[in-house]
Amino acid sequence: MLVTVVALLAAAAIFYTTSRPLPAPSDSATPSHSATPKASPRPGKQFTADRSHATGVWRITDQRWSPQGLDVFIEVTLDSGALTPSFDAMPNSGSGYVEGEPSALSPGFSRAAIRPGTTVRGWLFFGTTRETTLIFLGDANDPQISGIEVPA
Repeated sequence: MLVTVVALLAAAAIFYTTSRPLPAPSDSATPSHSATPKASPRPGKQFTADRSHATGVWRITDQRWSPQGLDVFIEVTLDSGALTPSFDAMPNSGSGYVEGEPSALSPGFSRAAIRPGTTVRGWLFFGTTRETTLIFLGDANDPQISGIEVPA
């Protein structure tokens, strides 16, 4: 019974995290008719942390499966707010959360606080079986800010 309750709560958390619409940009300025080209969007998934007011983008640029689990190379760019990143993973089977650990690959991802305007890159390890897995970016105030799926 307890396993069923935990699985349902995890599924609800994933649904809530992935189905929330991103806030609409608030641009009170008058549109400009200049001929300057628009900047192309940065690669990665945008995030906004409700409680810590952190905004930025993050992405997984490489992945390596082994019999022990999954190593992922993560990049996090913070635009504003405060973020001390944490990462969890949940396999598609719903077999439970796995906390990100230091990877044997170099460079490792630093869990130190990120300052606005900076990018942190590195490897993290998740001890999980080889299956499609959802990796969550979070911090102490917002444990699940955003998720990215990694295929098996």
